[in-house]
Amino acid sequence: MPHGQQFTSSSYDGSDIQTVSVQAALICDTFVSSKVWRRVLKQAHFEKAFRRSTSTASKTTLAKIKAFAKDFDPAALEIVAQEDMESRIESSGNQARKNAACIIHNHAANDQTRMQEAAVSTPPNLLDLDLDPLRTCFTPHGRPPTTAGREEVGSNIEGAELDNLEDPFQYTPLNPNSKQIRVLSIKPKTGIYNVDDNGPLRCTLKTVDLDDRRAYCREISPYLRRSEDGIPLKEGVQRFNWGDYIALSYTWGDSKDRHDIVLNGHHFLVTSNLYQALLNLQDFLEGHHLKLHVWVDAICINQGDLIERAAEVKKMEFIYSECRLVSAWMGNPIPEVATELLSMRRFLDSIRGVDAYDLRWETDVDMDVAHSLQVVLSGLYSEPYWERLWIMQEIALAPRVLFCYGHHVLTAEELRKLNSILSRGLYRRNFGDSKDSTAMDNIRKATSRFNCLQPLSDIASGRPQLKILELLRLAKSSVATDLRDKVYGILALLPDAVAKQISPNYETSCSVEDVFTMFSKSLFQAEGNLNFLARIRKQPSQLHGLPSWAFDLKKELDVHVERNEVGSHRNHRAGLGMSMTELTFSKDCRLMSCKGAKVDTIDSLGAAQWLGPGMKETPIQNIELGPRSSAPFTTKEWRESLARVLLQDSDFEPSKCLSVLDILWVERDELDKLGRELNLKTFAQGIRYENLTEQDRSWPRLYLNTELCTIFHMLLYGNENFDIGGKPLRSYFTSTDQLCSNLEGFKDISRRMLDAVRGRRLLISRNGLLGLAPYLAMLGDKIVVFSTCDMPLVLRPKGDHFEVIGGCFVEGLMKGEVAKGIESGQFQLETITLC
Repeated sequence: MPHGQQFTSSSYDGSDIQTVSVQAALICDTFVSSKVWRRVLKQAHFEKAFRRSTSTASKTTLAKIKAFAKDFDPAALEIVAQEDMESRIESSGNQARKNAACIIHNHAANDQTRMQEAAVSTPPNLLDLDLDPLRTCFTPHGRPPTTAGREEVGSNIEGAELDNLEDPFQYTPLNPNSKQIRVLSIKPKTGIYNVDDNGPLRCTLKTVDLDDRRAYCREISPYLRRSEDGIPLKEGVQRFNWGDYIALSYTWGDSKDRHDIVLNGHHFLVTSNLYQALLNLQDFLEGHHLKLHVWVDAICINQGDLIERAAEVKKMEFIYSECRLVSAWMGNPIPEVATELLSMRRFLDSIRGVDAYDLRWETDVDMDVAHSLQVVLSGLYSEPYWERLWIMQEIALAPRVLFCYGHHVLTAEELRKLNSILSRGLYRRNFGDSKDSTAMDNIRKATSRFNCLQPLSDIASGRPQLKILELLRLAKSSVATDLRDKVYGILALLPDAVAKQISPNYETSCSVEDVFTMFSKSLFQAEGNLNFLARIRKQPSQLHGLPSWAFDLKKELDVHVERNEVGSHRNHRAGLGMSMTELTFSKDCRLMSCKGAKVDTIDSLGAAQWLGPGMKETPIQNIELGPRSSAPFTTKEWRESLARVLLQDSDFEPSKCLSVLDILWVERDELDKLGRELNLKTFAQGIRYENLTEQDRSWPRLYLNTELCTIFHMLLYGNENFDIGGKPLRSYFTSTDQLCSNLEGFKDISRRMLDAVRGRRLLISRNGLLGLAPYLAMLGDKIVVFSTCDMPLVLRPKGDHFEVIGGCFVEGLMKGEVAKGIESGQFQLETITLC
């Protein structure tokens, strides 16, 4: 650093040096080349920046430094005499304030000239700088001079321009049929170099139009959202005639814990968490330099106007997709987390440029770093932010996201790297007791959520591509104060055919049940089939007044998605060959009708165990509602049928490859005994198979280290005596091999089986067919095949209509057999109405 002695003699602290560095970057107008927009900083730039800046070290600060040095570094006291330092600080105080005022005046006078030059030559702005070393530039003091917050001439300012703190703030209505939005400008602290400025946070709100683009931006607007590789395109100047903006993503927090700000001269209350986020943005040097405004829903939307709230929800898609970047405020870390953040930052800086998939836990992370990552990520992913519903579209639509955790900032790529490292060993090496297990669950849920919200963009439409079932799962697991937002909050992520049919309505006349029902109807109409309905398992309690065929996003939703080799849900063929018919709905949308055939009745049900919260374990159930047909199967055919059912794969050929039934049946007592001997606190789900030793290949150890333990406890142990073709289920497991001979093969088998049997019960139908039914199925329920659904549905008679219980897998009904039965007269195609 040039003039290092000047910094020392002038009592510059770390924050002052950081400010000077940023000033030097702003002053520099020399670049590497016409194609490489990186500034070349020289000594002259730092000298000029040094003349613009001054020390912020106060007497109190110096006293603390001396006290620390006296205890830990006495030699440091000999470097600078106390009296000399204090006299320099005292004599330069008044002059520093005069210099600061002069700098602000000169900076403001030259601001318009610099903006005009930028519009002509379009040089790179600060966003093009490589500021990674200054990532922690959200600093509480040492700000450079700025004109951020000064409104442009002719802008539409909300409320009064002069302080009128006695009157409440009044919103000016927005045009609902335009792209008008309100944006916020956060005033910098009045004392640019005074860290003791404790005045109220002052902001200005104004109305702008996202169609008010500069001429060159209108011409390239189709390319401004995302580039093909998902990286936002950088522009040299502000895109709009009124400036540019960033969008804030955050969680409101406790509505009773509020802070007062001054908004256009009026008192305005915001939640404490939003207040902290605004303070963080107030220290955003990059934002001040570029005069970036901020869009934040709690302020920029009139929350007291239900009509405006509904209209603004429709604008969320382009508000977040057209912003410069999204600042995601995680909150302030607790002290024990904050102390480890610097270690995490150093580690991330050390692996910059390394692809996330090339990182290996064993070689790239030592134990000290592992501890820091555990502490930080446990804290980060335990923040309420990750459960908030609205972050789904805010992150998925964003051209660029910065995750702010206190004064520290993480990019999406850095989070992806950390998640990749986590998946390679942190779960197994650093989590043990119940408290750590809770943290591990929080990390797993949040990382899964984050990974789902980083989709590939559809270049043609600019909309993210998220699977409907994944959206339903995320919406259900999210927190929303107003349950109607479970639908409204994902509109921007839904297919156009679905989103266009839903108009947000926050009036009391529009109930939660109405919104969920309309959403489900729109989804089925857009898809033209009931396949989604077969993959949603009903929960013990349904939202009162909601049709059984509608998605209940209030309760814990169990989305059942069978996976094939390419990772998408498997397409069955139960309705193959049946005449396709349209879905019809009653006027009040409570009834849905479609053509289908009642093909069978549930006559026996297996035991249900390890089902999760709210689900009671049940024993094997058998009743005779009438004479049961005896299926003409041999033992071999029953064995093949059982192998297909346990994988929910009607095309599976057990004679040609590994089968579930090739797994050695380890008795429950033996497994429990081994678990106690190994003192296992939790079963290590998802262990990396390539890390298993030869000793781990023994079936009992393999059970405990993989999904097999869960599978056997969930379905098989409780059903070992379930009658299948006159023989107990246990007898079909005939393997005697004590060691697993094919880890990779059984890895695939066990994971597919876990997905297939979770929340399911074995069934035997009246016609002697074997299958898997939903947990809530009961003896006497009907098995129905619809022309518009690729899986059979379990229905329960309810008057003249039927209640949907869920989809089922029945071997012998999955490959178009019903269409042939209709042709032969065995089954009858009729209109079936679901209530």
